[in-house]
Amino acid sequence: MKELQGAIITGATGAIGIALTKLLSDKKIPVLAVIRKDSSRRKYIDGIPNVKVLECDLSDFDKLEPVCSEKYDAIFNLAWEGSNQGARQDPNIQKKNVDHIKAIIDFAQRSGCTTFIGAGSQAEYGRVSGRINEDFPLNPLSEYGKAKLQVENLSRVLCKSKGIRYIWTRIFSVYGPGMGMDSLITYSISEFMKGNSPKMTKGEQLWDFMYADDAAAALYLLASNDTAEGVYCVAGGEGKSIKEYSEIIRDTVNPEIELQLGAVPYQENQVMELVGDISKLKKETGFMVSVPFDIGIKRMVEWMKSEIQ
Repeated sequence: MKELQGAIITGATGAIGIALTKLLSDKKIPVLAVIRKDSSRRKYIDGIPNVKVLECDLSDFDKLEPVCSEKYDAIFNLAWEGSNQGARQDPNIQKKNVDHIKAIIDFAQRSGCTTFIGAGSQAEYGRVSGRINEDFPLNPLSEYGKAKLQVENLSRVLCKSKGIRYIWTRIFSVYGPGMGMDSLITYSISEFMKGNSPKMTKGEQLWDFMYADDAAAALYLLASNDTAEGVYCVAGGEGKSIKEYSEIIRDTVNPEIELQLGAVPYQENQVMELVGDISKLKKETGFMVSVPFDIGIKRMVEWMKSEIQ
């Protein structure tokens, strides 16, 4: 394992970006946090030691001068245009990510990075079921998943041409402070806080939720292991039913509320099991989940309370 000298993080104000920025800061690793211009989310990383903030939209990476004031040997490319649910089926928005990846990798090379870690998604697999590993066939159905797969393939070619070590992470369902309010986790917490039971299906689906601190730890371990290369599933590795997850959230927030299961019908061709197989990640990095779901939810509740004060 080789310690990073410094890291560039794009998308540093998302849930994983925030957690990764804090993790590297704690390890005294200099971070260049690249965020959108005039981002209201800058508050999540402002003031963190060892962190410099650079405001830059995805479309402006080709204009950036190389950063030479620090030694940055890795880039974590977490930025994504249109990651919210409302934009995931918009092909024009998703295509922007494909258009801008070359400029991002060029900037990383000019700044001295020799390792690229990209953030892919379980959406690249499309409608599959079971315990999913890196070798599962890829058949994305959403425009978001299609764009992720395009960026995966293009960034692999670009990194190879530039002699940059290439790591692509297919990330499953991550939750944590800084995430959007359109997810099952944040929606459920919000409803329970209001004294309501969230409208949901029967909750029989097996899902794989992972706290952002653990996702950040997985990315850090991959970057620090100089033999790691290629594609890795990043997930908790253990599935629970949506009903079980919802019961844990309810018991944490408002245990008096009775769950109203079945208020929402399953989607046509509903995927009933979506769990990541992280055998490869564990074997090559020693990664272990450290934040159980009930602990992660307690942290989420505290964060959401602080957001509405």
